[in-house]
Amino acid sequence: LLNERRQRIGQVNKAFIKSAVLLRNLNRNLMTDPAAALHEIGALVDQMVLAFLEHPAVTLHLMGEECGGEDIYSHSLNVTVLGMMLAKGLDFSPEQARILGLGALLHDIGLMEVPDRLLKMRIDEYTKPERDLRAMHCEFGLRIGRQLGLPPDILSIIFQHHEKIDGSGYPQGIREDKMTLPARVVSLVNYYERLCNPADPTQAITPHEALSFLFGQKRGKF
Repeated sequence: LLNERRQRIGQVNKAFIKSAVLLRNLNRNLMTDPAAALHEIGALVDQMVLAFLEHPAVTLHLMGEECGGEDIYSHSLNVTVLGMMLAKGLDFSPEQARILGLGALLHDIGLMEVPDRLLKMRIDEYTKPERDLRAMHCEFGLRIGRQLGLPPDILSIIFQHHEKIDGSGYPQGIREDKMTLPARVVSLVNYYERLCNPADPTQAITPHEALSFLFGQKRGKF
């Protein structure tokens, strides 16, 4: 059993690294050859279902123990894996789960329009104009997604992933009835992942602490 577990950990770890490398390359190719890149992103989501959802305990263990290297375990990859796990628990259909996976992988696509110097800074170091500019990545992402010809279900995830069901989110401050269900899932997972893996590692909290915080203080927002 121990050898079998070690094998699974090795397989899932390799799948994480491969997925992160593929994701970085796809983000570079998205604007130069969008059709090919989107086809590959769809294939990546299908691979992730096989690699990560079959062994959720091992996957969560690796995410908890190995995360932190942005080059290997990217935020978008973590959000996608966690979002698809949650979708499985919510009994999403395979097509709904696939749409959620595609939207989660692309949810921060609008950050391509934000200056690199801002992306390298900690958010608590921003001036108000810099914070406002970064917040516009939802609108930037919607525009890029439309240029790429993405379907409405995926566009809603990109545009709404910082909205909250009580209307306190952005960019539009909409409430639960205006949000799509996949966007609500990605909004929750995106917030949770940033609690565990913030830009400043000294501010990180454990998954258990993050869940306790969400249930105790943020339940009305998600």
